[in-house]
Formats: sequence, C-alpha cells, structure tokens
Amino acid sequence: MTATVFFCTSGHGFGHAVRDAARFYAMFDERADREAAALQETRVDLVVGDIPPLAFEAAGRAGIPSIALGNFTWDWIYAAYDAFARAAPQVIPLSARAYAGAASAAARRLRADGGGDD
Repeated sequence: MTATVFFCTSGHGFGHAVRDAARFYAMFDERADREAAALQETRVDLVVGDIPPLAFEAAGRAGIPSIALGNFTWDWIYAAYDAFARAAPQVIPLSARAYAGAASAAARRLRADGGGDD
C-alpha cells in the first residue's frame, strides 16, 4: 500500500508574519476549507508540517491525521508580544486551535537561555 504524505512548510519569518497575520487570519476559515478540499481531492493520507497552523486546521477539517514538527509554535511566539495580541487578537487562539488538532505535535519550545519545555 502506498501512502500519500503532504509536507507543508512556511517560508515566512516572524517580521513577515506580524505584518500580514491579521489579514491572513481574517480569511483563515475560508483558506482552511479550500486546503481541506484540495487534500481530499489529492487523496492525502497524512499531513506533516513545519508548524504552519493552516496545514493542521485543513487536515483536521479533511479528517486527515497530521504531525506538527518544529522548535516552536506560532501561538507561543505571538503570545510573547502584547502589541501583536492587540493588533490581531484572533491569531493566537486560531493558531492554538490548529495545533491542538494535530495528531502528534513534536514542537519543543526553546528558551533564549538554551532551555526548553520539560
């Protein structure tokens, strides 16, 4: 049996994300629906992503298991910036919801001092 795995990465750095996050997430549900339909049409069996929340939200809507791999999650990064939360209040809960839907999350949150989640 052959499985189709969709690996999703994001080329957006933090600066880019801050500038465009409010606009991007304003259409998050519509984007997730379109991506879910594409995943189903291409018969994807598993979604693996380098932490773009949209990948996991779309996989969940399509009923496809997903795995999140990364050394941080965007909701965790955004939450550290009060100005970001004020400018785009919907982004943090939408991102957290998307990660919660991943069948497996292997993100280890790293601290500036070299430590991380215990």
